[in-house]
Amino acid sequence: MFSSSLPTRIFSPLMLTLMVTGLTFSSAFALTPQENINLSQTPNQPIQERRTTLEVGGQHYNLTGNQAAWDGAYVRGSWKQNSKNVWNYEIVPTKRFNESGLFYSATLTRNFDANNYASLALGSSQGGSYFPKLRVDAFMHHKLLEKRNLVINLGTTYYKAKDTHNDQTLHMGGTYYFEKPWIVETEWTHNNSKPGNIKANYVSTAITYGKNKEGMLTVRYGKGKEAYQAIGESQTISSFYSNILSVNYRYWLADDMGVNMTAENYKNYLYKRRGVDVGFFKEF
Repeated sequence: MFSSSLPTRIFSPLMLTLMVTGLTFSSAFALTPQENINLSQTPNQPIQERRTTLEVGGQHYNLTGNQAAWDGAYVRGSWKQNSKNVWNYEIVPTKRFNESGLFYSATLTRNFDANNYASLALGSSQGGSYFPKLRVDAFMHHKLLEKRNLVINLGTTYYKAKDTHNDQTLHMGGTYYFEKPWIVETEWTHNNSKPGNIKANYVSTAITYGKNKEGMLTVRYGKGKEAYQAIGESQTISSFYSNILSVNYRYWLADDMGVNMTAENYKNYLYKRRGVDVGFFKEF
């Protein structure tokens, strides 16, 4: 499915890589086939003292093709239970395609050892046919090379829509941490949507420049085929191509707070979407 009106994954592999290292941050949930990501530090830095983060923000998107604008808000956060476990959550009330909806999710990331960790995410919603009835994501991550600065991941998603559709998706990707200040991530997804057994592949690449606790700029581009997308109650499109370009800037106003801004441009054969997300984050 990986509708451009849905979160495609609650957290990206790179975000989970950063969480298990003790990083405290708030994530950007994805509105598109390839989600925006917020980056901070490399995977081998020590556990930080702060254990909790909170981010609050809003969004506005204009759509073409006689589609109504999107508006919404979000609350996201993380809690570092201990050196092994990190919990993340998000609550997202929105209005899209003239429908109101509320999405909520929770993610547990478990750090097994210096080279391996895994994540399990559960999400559901109320209202909004564009949001999932149930979403389950499971990922394994492994660090490679002497400095453990290459992280590869393998994951799967089960997505149950509010109509008869359900999706099963395979994720494969990797993240390479250069000597500061560069990070490069790439991911490939293969989706099988039923009914119809519609198969779709999507590829994305992200490049990040910057330094944790100062400012980090991420540019991401993705393109490929989407199997299915809900565009309002009883309205869907299927088996089509799309692409997305997003720019995210995470800027620290102080050592423990800052702003998180994302601009996004998405298009498929039916409509184009442009808009921004702006939030304020605080670390405790």
